[in-house]
Amino acid sequence: MNPEFQNRSLLRTKLNRPPVPADHVPRTELLKRLDKHLDRPMVLVSAPAGYGKSTLISFWLERCGKPGAWLSLDENDDDLHPFLTYFIASLQTLFPDAVRETMALLHARDLPPTTVLATTLVNEIEKIDHRFIVVLDDIHRIKKRAVHDFLDLMLRHPPQSMQLVLIGRRDPLLSISSLRARGILTELRMRDLRFTKDETAQFLQAVAGDVVGEEITSALAHKTEGWVTGLRLAVLATRGQENPGRKIMELKGNTRYVVDYLVSEVLDHQPESLARFLLAISILDRFCAPLCDALREGDAVLAEAGMDGRKLIDWLQANNLFVIPLDTENQWFRYHHLFAELLIRQLKRNRNPGQIARLHCRASEWFEKEGLIDEAIRHAMEGGDPAGAADIVGRHRDAVLDGDQWYVLEKWLAMLPADVWQQRPDLLLAEAWSAYERFQFDRLAAIMEKVAAVFDDQTLPAALSGERFLLLGEIDYWSGKGSSSRVYFEKARAHLPQSRGLVRGLLELQYSLALCMEGERDQAISVLRGRIREAGPSAGIYLSRIVAGLFFIHHLSGDLIPARAEAQRLHTVAKESNIVYTEIWSRYMAACTYLHANDLDRAIKHFTKVVQQRYILHARAAVDAVAGLALSQQMAGQTEEATVAIEMLQVFALELKEAQYLAVAQSCRARIALLRGDLEWALPWAHSLDEAPACAGLFMWLEVPVLTQARVLIAEASPTSLAKAADLLAEIYRQAEQYRFVNQVIECVLLQAVVFDKMGRDDEALTAFNQAIAFAEPRGWVRPFVEAGLPIANLLNRLPAQATAGEFIQRLQAACEHGELAGGDKGCRQPMVPPHPGPLSTPPPQPLIEPLTNRELDVLEMLSDRLQNKEIAVKLCVSPATVKSHLRSIYQKLAVSKRREAVEKAAILGILSLNKR
Repeated sequence: MNPEFQNRSLLRTKLNRPPVPADHVPRTELLKRLDKHLDRPMVLVSAPAGYGKSTLISFWLERCGKPGAWLSLDENDDDLHPFLTYFIASLQTLFPDAVRETMALLHARDLPPTTVLATTLVNEIEKIDHRFIVVLDDIHRIKKRAVHDFLDLMLRHPPQSMQLVLIGRRDPLLSISSLRARGILTELRMRDLRFTKDETAQFLQAVAGDVVGEEITSALAHKTEGWVTGLRLAVLATRGQENPGRKIMELKGNTRYVVDYLVSEVLDHQPESLARFLLAISILDRFCAPLCDALREGDAVLAEAGMDGRKLIDWLQANNLFVIPLDTENQWFRYHHLFAELLIRQLKRNRNPGQIARLHCRASEWFEKEGLIDEAIRHAMEGGDPAGAADIVGRHRDAVLDGDQWYVLEKWLAMLPADVWQQRPDLLLAEAWSAYERFQFDRLAAIMEKVAAVFDDQTLPAALSGERFLLLGEIDYWSGKGSSSRVYFEKARAHLPQSRGLVRGLLELQYSLALCMEGERDQAISVLRGRIREAGPSAGIYLSRIVAGLFFIHHLSGDLIPARAEAQRLHTVAKESNIVYTEIWSRYMAACTYLHANDLDRAIKHFTKVVQQRYILHARAAVDAVAGLALSQQMAGQTEEATVAIEMLQVFALELKEAQYLAVAQSCRARIALLRGDLEWALPWAHSLDEAPACAGLFMWLEVPVLTQARVLIAEASPTSLAKAADLLAEIYRQAEQYRFVNQVIECVLLQAVVFDKMGRDDEALTAFNQAIAFAEPRGWVRPFVEAGLPIANLLNRLPAQATAGEFIQRLQAACEHGELAGGDKGCRQPMVPPHPGPLSTPPPQPLIEPLTNRELDVLEMLSDRLQNKEIAVKLCVSPATVKSHLRSIYQKLAVSKRREAVEKAAILGILSLNKR
């Protein structure tokens, strides 16, 4: 069976509303309560297993007159990404074109912060015109905080069009008391769901007819305490017995004892083959006939009885034995959860651990065959076979890597014991890919050292050797070692098979960049163009890497027009192959070329689209895109918009929790401050920056902290700062020239001209300025000159007359005459808002789904003063317990978990400063 089809089939099982059984007893009063509160955002149905929760809501949905979506949750959904995937799928069963923006965020390699996801989804749901209901069944199976935090954030300001119904055995980890106090919650609990004596009689009449008399009905109502599953078990256990009433009357003990007894009775009255099969499939969350047959293999008793999966399912349905269909095709089913748990208990009593482990192994083999790898790994682990689980990951790692889904490998590795997969080269290299994709080269180097310590090239299969050489080449390339990286890439080319899609495409991309670093640009272009001809138009993800390689070559060479053409071609490839990640890359690439050409309107347009999807893009490029938007807006005179972009960049970098991205954000803030003539904040930043120029930090990036540091030092214009700037630029120039990063050479040489001019070294200034023009003019680079500001006008005035006749120089002179140069009147009208502004007469709204209360702001301010809980309690005249309650609310609203994180996040968002006295 096609794995993709199988996954779609299982998706339908999660979205299928459970049918109402034929013997259902309508709960009139409960239905009236639900109808009365249809306008409330949330319904909570919370009671132990077997009280008819799902049946009640399913019946209500049939008759309430509102469109309803159903999502059955299980342990595999105990993570925000799969939960949201299925949640959105359930919404789209009602409104196929809804919540597209939120769905796009799920393509992110790292899921965006919960606040972003919740805000986006709520805003999109608000756009739906119709009122509807979404049911989340078995919410108790979700144990991790992330999903509960997401739901809590949604319910802070719930969308008016949606009513959310949560069904579970216990309360979810939500702010139930707050929801109750706000009057937006309807609750049904065990006391509400218990059958009355009349309902018990009605139910027994439906399932057993006249066999059950009034005395037995009363006894059952008393012994089961209105528990419908207990009633059903009692009927099944006594069916066909001579005197069923006497056994019912004799039952003693607590409810659990009664239920265990009844299940034993049910099993004891079935043929051995049936009872044996019932127990075997209890290890499954869901089952179909072929999966049941897989568990039957090797069982002589079942083989002799001629019992197969289809017959078992037909018997279960015919006898209404706690089986629930999961799809409309009548293929997939599950046990009632309580019945499954009871059967598991019986299974452990009747089978030894080895026999149960073999059942899990057979299930694992079947799931792997069907392409359902998560379930295959889980059953292998439950069967006590971690090595087998690692084998499963190993068999599917290549397909996942070549599908650009390295983050799936991260999840699979997390399901395995570390001491198992770290002894396997294929899985160690899978971890190495994770480090590479996250731009974590120190971590990557450490992993590759571990690979080298455990394995050598003679013991590695050829394909893995190819991956190892490729990753070693990546380390060297991003360290600026072009020659050795080229050697590694050539070795990788000799080992990696052509069939390795994305990995092979990445290799060709990096090999071409290594050739460029070695001065063989034309050969690199020729190699990639040849690969495109060989690949044809349908190569998809492989082709995307080849075209991206051509863009990088042209951009690093400073050739904006051909670079833009390749960005457009990449956009076409991405659209045709439906590769969202690559499509966003192509927009970022195009935006960069427009900015460097000083086509600010187009740059802003493209950067804006990229920034809207920044969580999907590679983190370093995404940070650069937000910086590019701020820079473009500031240069276009859109000061307020640039301020918003800068604040967004600060928050985004903080969310990424990587020092390198925070450094870029701070650098961009300083650069914008400089463009506004505000050195008050930029200078301390520049003097505190302790970063050396490096290949990975230069590359094609728009925001390079060491270059911005040089700009600020030049603006300071003291002898010491100019000397430091000159030394810094000399080192940047040396490296950029060595790596053949002409794009950064243009930037650097122009700044050298400015610093020499300020130092009074006129000849060197003009030489550097002419060199910058020689680089920039044929390649279409305008932005560096415009950004450099008024010093460029001084240098232009000193050019000889014959040098000013060209169109490029005249364009720069026109920019001077019209005040378009950054740093002129247009760029200095409004000083930049400092990172921690003082009191404002009208504070802007807090950028949170639910703003902090005044008391929470007071607590937050005291946190910033490093006060402890008891000290805060004394100052506020409240108890320490109340302070703790405020802290929990603050952490939740800010999506943090620690005191210091709360203070830092609030400062970045501008919240803390709003309340400063």
